[in-house]
This record gives sequence, C-alpha cells and structure tokens, in this order.
Amino acid sequence: MRPTNDEPVRVGVVDGLDVVEAGTRLTVHLPTGGSTIWTAGGAPDSAAARRETAGIPRLFAVRVTARPDDVRCELFATSRRGPLRHPLSLPAALALTDSGVHTVIAIF
Repeated sequence: MRPTNDEPVRVGVVDGLDVVEAGTRLTVHLPTGGSTIWTAGGAPDSAAARRETAGIPRLFAVRVTARPDDVRCELFATSRRGPLRHPLSLPAALALTDSGVHTVIAIF
C-alpha cells in the first residue's frame, strides 16, 4: 500500500547524529526494528537552541516533520502552567537532539 500525501513514509526515534559535509546525518530507529538515515540540510546550533528555549524550564521532546520541500520542528516541554508546544528552527532542534533531548521524526 502506498502512503497518501498525508501519511509519513517512516516515523521513528532519532538515536544517532553525525555532522557531515552535506549537513547532519540522523540515524532513525524505526518501530519495525530496523533503522534508516535522514540527512538534514544544516548543522546543530547550540546558541540558537539556548535562544529559542530561553525561559522554558523542562524540555521533554523534539518533533521533526520532514517533507521533500519543507522541514518543521517543534519542542514539547512542561511548565507550571502545563504542557507547552513551541516552534524551533532546524539548527536549534538538531542541537537539542545532539544534547540528548528525545527526538521523533516523521519522514514524508
């Protein structure tokens, strides 16, 4: 069965990150037990991650949605007022992933 435009081709948890000449290579562990590689067109930026998460006390997870023409990243966190969902730049998301924040990716 082929996925429709609204169904991801692969969804998994990032369990490895390497910066390479072409960008950042993420190793994605799939629920089927296999893995795949996805290369992001940028590098981790710790300063951007600090700026974009300033004032957010408890980081929970990063979600990356990768489509052929668009990549969107979000941070999930908790606060005294409840859960937060906050947009992130790709370099900030990669830096948080590299620092150990749980990251899930949907590749379309």
